Amino acid sequence: MPDQEVICEDVAQAKYRSKIDLTDAYEQVHVCIEDVKKNAFATITGTFVSHVMWIGDCNAPATFQQLMTTIFHDAIGCSMHVYLDNIFVYSNSIEEHEEHLCLMFERLREH
Repeated sequence: MPDQEVICEDVAQAKYRSKIDLTDAYEQVHVCIEDVKKNAFATITGTFVSHVMWIGDCNAPATFQQLMTTIFHDAIGCSMHVYLDNIFVYSNSIEEHEEHLCLMFERLREH
């Protein structure tokens, strides 16, 4: 049987793996302007509203997961997995891994 390129099917089988934890990722998602009033919170100095999503907001994890799935829809299961604010990139060669990481960083910058 001729040598065939081994396709990496999962993180555990990959020779090269990276885990990226997106710090303050939820806070980078803007709330629709008409929904900002629903995002009010009280402090000892008054009531404020937030124009960004917080991790404790109702449906924030599901919203963020849907956003990540939409951004990386074509790469999930091929070269990465996304779970909330964690991205797992995996590859069989270092060159391939660099390409996958570049793709991920480009998409994050774009969105």
